[in-house]
Amino acid sequence: MKNYRNWILAGSVVVNLLLVGFIAGRMMPPPPLPDSKEERQALDNLPAAKREQLETIMQKSRKRMAEDAKQARSLRKDMIAILEAPEFDERAFITKSKELDVLFPKSRRQMIDEMAALAKESTQEERRIMAKQLRRPPPHRGPPPPKPKD
Repeated sequence: MKNYRNWILAGSVVVNLLLVGFIAGRMMPPPPLPDSKEERQALDNLPAAKREQLETIMQKSRKRMAEDAKQARSLRKDMIAILEAPEFDERAFITKSKELDVLFPKSRRQMIDEMAALAKESTQEERRIMAKQLRRPPPHRGPPPPKPKD
């Protein structure tokens, strides 16, 4: 009987450790996606000053897009609240949707303006390298979004 309890205790410890590891893994942010070797080599061909400027522009753009995404989530929540309210306020709903429409083009426009200023001072080969950075799709992180409830 004592041997049976030891096996149950050992099995329970293993299952609990796996469960704790799974939960901790889901709570931690995913590691950053590595750049492809081709993109890294292309960036290495740029002069150091222009490479730093380009990386700064791209980092600023990513931060702005993240801030805009937070603001977009907030606007969507407001729109949902307006839709679910007992009395529908059409004017408020349209105002929130227009704010949402303006949000992302503004941050993209800022990045494009900064890239244009940098490209104006660059050679054709340097501009080709910058173009590769623009072609790169945004990284997908985390699980897919939940499906809407019907």
